[in-house]
Amino acid sequence: MQVRRILTTVDTHTAGGPTRTLIGGLPPLRGDSVAAKMEHFRSNYDPVRKLLMNEPAGIGTWRARSSRSRPTRTPTSASFS
Repeated sequence: MQVRRILTTVDTHTAGGPTRTLIGGLPPLRGDSVAAKMEHFRSNYDPVRKLLMNEPAGIGTWRARSSRSRPTRTPTSASFS
């Protein structure tokens, strides 16, 4: 099997709903605004969105998001009571 692209995602819960954030694997999106970048993604990468939302572990209520900022390696801490 030949791998053509590796997509990096982070799955979380946001406001009580499942969220999958795409953090790597695509070239930078074109556009000067978030709306323009969203339209570029929709026009050129909708098959990627469908793959990530409907893959075998996909959930019908997924919320999708793409992040072009670089992940940091800075340690963080959180406390829960």
